[in-house]
Amino acid sequence: METYSLRYANFKKVVDVVIYPESSEQVERIVLAANNHKVVLSPYGGGSNVTDALVPDESETRMIVSVDMSRMNKMLYLDKENMLACF
Repeated sequence: METYSLRYANFKKVVDVVIYPESSEQVERIVLAANNHKVVLSPYGGGSNVTDALVPDESETRMIVSVDMSRMNKMLYLDKENMLACF
């Protein structure tokens, strides 16, 4: 659906800003600032968007910020014994 809308400029509403945090501390500051200023955050992760979760609500009047998590791609630890990894 988004590909069609992009090709034919048929988006009814788009986000106002896209930001790219690189650490959990930055995400925390973003969430606090958004809460303080009544800004809507829309997280973007894997990109499959099979549920139209990225389509902004047309009736939303507040600023909408997409938080693109693609730069949060570092492994923090690997636990081989328990077969766990934290990214």
